[in-house]
Amino acid sequence: MTRADTMTLRRQRKAFVPSVQSPRMPKPFLQERALSLSLLMILAGIVSVIVGVADFIDVLLDLDGWGFYLALIGALLVLGGVIWYVMTIRMVQKFEELLKLKSKQAFVKQQDEIEYLAWRLPSKYEKLLKEKKKSLRIE
Repeated sequence: MTRADTMTLRRQRKAFVPSVQSPRMPKPFLQERALSLSLLMILAGIVSVIVGVADFIDVLLDLDGWGFYLALIGALLVLGGVIWYVMTIRMVQKFEELLKLKSKQAFVKQQDEIEYLAWRLPSKYEKLLKEKKKSLRIE
């Protein structure tokens, strides 16, 4: 293989390199709507527990013995929804606390954590991060 062939191959490879400025993918639906979905999950769990207990003690309806399982599933839904809600609220609070940093040096020191939280939270927090970076003249 001659030098000219090698240079031609290199040019061809460079032609297939994707653009760095490709459009970003939207965030997942569960991530964008975490707070409302976790509250909906808690509500569905509470309803399931109430219906399950009502069947278990033979009040109002009869599900042929499935009330216990319905109450158990409802309790798991409530537990999962509460955990999801609390985790999301804590991430939002931590993000807002870190975003209040006024010093550029302190902000840069915590930049990895701030960017990670913005990545885990809905897209509006990424916009807030971009505005903060712009005001501090970072990147």
